[in-house]
Amino acid sequence: MKKEEIIIAIESLLTEDEFLVQLSLDEKNNIAVFIDSEQAVPISECIRITKEFEASFDRDIEDYALQVSSAGLDLPFVIPQQYKKYEGEEIQVVQKNGTKLIGLLKEFDGEMVTLEIETKELVEGKKRKQLVKKEYKLNINADIKLAKPEINFKRNKKK
Repeated sequence: MKKEEIIIAIESLLTEDEFLVQLSLDEKNNIAVFIDSEQAVPISECIRITKEFEASFDRDIEDYALQVSSAGLDLPFVIPQQYKKYEGEEIQVVQKNGTKLIGLLKEFDGEMVTLEIETKELVEGKKRKQLVKKEYKLNINADIKLAKPEINFKRNKKK
């Protein structure tokens, strides 16, 4: 099986708001597909895509194993659409210099991320540390080594 052929087939099965995050194919024709959407991807959607794909490719001709999954919250972002999806939510970023940042993804323009970080710092004229917001502008290719959703069960992340 050819990877390009599989990508075309999978993309033709995706709904308007779904997108292909990653597809891997090994020498034994084990196919792993990760999809995402502006909304959550239910397991029923992964099953639908699997069944429709299997109807298009005869297993008697091509011996393969197919696994269709949603891109999980613990997996790093692979494509720019994932940054767009998480606008308004907290993400975790590891910069190429090793610095780890956790903050609100305020804006993504296709290349640059605006990340708002809240820290407590001493402010001149104040006795106690104050909550200070700082913005970081990061290029997803030049500055970011890894980015993924920040899982925080204590507060609502949508702003």
